[in-house]
Amino acid sequence: MVLAAQFESLVHPFTVMLALPLAGLGAFGGLFVMNHFDKWVMGVQAAAMSPDASGMTHWLAGWLGRVPSMNLNMFSQVGLVLLVGLVTKNSILLVEFANQHRAMGKSAIDAMIEAGRIRLRPILMTSLATIAGIMPIAIGFGEAAESRRPLGVVAVGGMLTSTLLTLLVIPVMYTLFADLAAWFKHLRHPVEAEPSPTPAGR
Repeated sequence: MVLAAQFESLVHPFTVMLALPLAGLGAFGGLFVMNHFDKWVMGVQAAAMSPDASGMTHWLAGWLGRVPSMNLNMFSQVGLVLLVGLVTKNSILLVEFANQHRAMGKSAIDAMIEAGRIRLRPILMTSLATIAGIMPIAIGFGEAAESRRPLGVVAVGGMLTSTLLTLLVIPVMYTLFADLAAWFKHLRHPVEAEPSPTPAGR
């Protein structure tokens, strides 16, 4: 409702919220990758206990720390809630700027092209700064770090995929919804054909 009031539209909030499934791909993908990385680390450490293990295996086993199990626990769910507020900002930046240009009379495609050109740098700057700020949680060491790592992995993975895919998916869906809105408006209020001018004297 807040987005509908901000954009004065019932369609554009759906465009903004499309960033959430894109973030979910990275969030759950990050958990999946780190879970398999944990199994690989355990295999290296088990191989290092073998009497004929190479020096490289011993070095890897000593250097690689124990990666905690990455599953959908309480901390990773907190990361998902955190993503709801983080990933929608990119869509809001694009949609709001495009709406301003459409109010000036530009088409949906031209407005979104201009929005992508102008808003690309702010989107990348804020997203990379957010990822850099959360990265210490994802790779953190120390007391209670194992419980916090799933939160960081979910947030970093979701931000990465959302930042990359939002720049592609949101402009396409924005123009598609704009075309659908124009089509429905044409169906509800068809333009009446103007009568053809008659020659003078008839």
